[in-house]
Amino acid sequence: MKASVDAASPAAAAAWDPLAGRSLGPALDGARLAEGWMRRDTLSGRLLLRALQEMGAFTEAGEGWRIATLTDDLGVVPAHRSLWDALLEILVAAGHLERDGDTVRATGTVRDLAGRDLTAESAELVAAYPEVAAQVELTRICLGEYPRLLRGETKPISVLFPGWSMEKVERVYRGDPVSDRLNELVAQAVAAHVDAGAGPAPRRILEVGAGTGGTTAELLSVVPPEAGRLHYVYSDISASFLRYGRQQFGATGPGMEFRLLDIEGDLAAQGCEDGEFDVVVAANVLHATRELRPTLANVRRLLRPGGRLVLREITSPLVFTTLTFGLLEGWWRTEDADTRIPRTPLADRATWAALLAEVGFGRVAVLAPAETGQDVLGQHVIVAEN
Repeated sequence: MKASVDAASPAAAAAWDPLAGRSLGPALDGARLAEGWMRRDTLSGRLLLRALQEMGAFTEAGEGWRIATLTDDLGVVPAHRSLWDALLEILVAAGHLERDGDTVRATGTVRDLAGRDLTAESAELVAAYPEVAAQVELTRICLGEYPRLLRGETKPISVLFPGWSMEKVERVYRGDPVSDRLNELVAQAVAAHVDAGAGPAPRRILEVGAGTGGTTAELLSVVPPEAGRLHYVYSDISASFLRYGRQQFGATGPGMEFRLLDIEGDLAAQGCEDGEFDVVVAANVLHATRELRPTLANVRRLLRPGGRLVLREITSPLVFTTLTFGLLEGWWRTEDADTRIPRTPLADRATWAALLAEVGFGRVAVLAPAETGQDVLGQHVIVAEN
């Protein structure tokens, strides 16, 4: 299939295909994926309500709590206050709560919840839509620990990465059809640029916040690092993720390098040079920085003229990511609310395009993983030219 291209303007979309006509694998069934994701979110809302009931809230229809004091009443620690606001919004949107001035009140759905076997419902959902299996599993694990997580009795890192295992999170980023298609779009956008600039000098690629390497694996399968032709820098702010990357990809090729990097920090002090790279890749990482404008300006500094930034980003609020990765304190560290979707650290497609233009990038294209008729999947690949 050919990629669907959106852009900052219709003229730009018509003029620039960042994949240079490359074909992708078979088209995803967008309607089926949208249905599976909506059913996953319905189940997640019920699991969340049950977790809060375990904490002592919203057990009866009509039961109301003052929003201003609810966190203190239930013992929610300050580190999770931003998450808490998002949780209430999820429950309101799901119809389990309704706002009444400065109060939230349980609706009649709490009566239905009492007799539900949510474990069986989870199994039925996974059987019908195996595409969401990894997401359902991680959501169930997290929500099962929510009473202890929200009260600070359990650390989120121990739930998401038990024993420092990357397996549960890695399964979300590799093997999921939407994630796999997004990674394929990233890889093909990089490959198109590498091939277009073939020459005697090695092409240099930097991956920022490589994490568990879900995007890296797909990218290296399409653009293998070769000594003298390609140099790939796998970077992360976390030494643990960097060690994991070396274990997974250290033997991939002689053109691999592993580097600690804080993209928000002083780049020169970290050994980076202006214009050092032909391509910068960042998958679900730049939204986790304090301010998007200086972060994007830093990224642009690293790119050569004509270089390419390839972003994979969540571009609308997703219940799954809020309930899981929203547990991490770094998810809420943003300081530029004007660029973010309310109650999230995320930016939408239009904001990304505007910010990229503002810091000096040229052409911008936005690639969707599937056609759904609605933005249920809420994720895109954004390609910008320096």
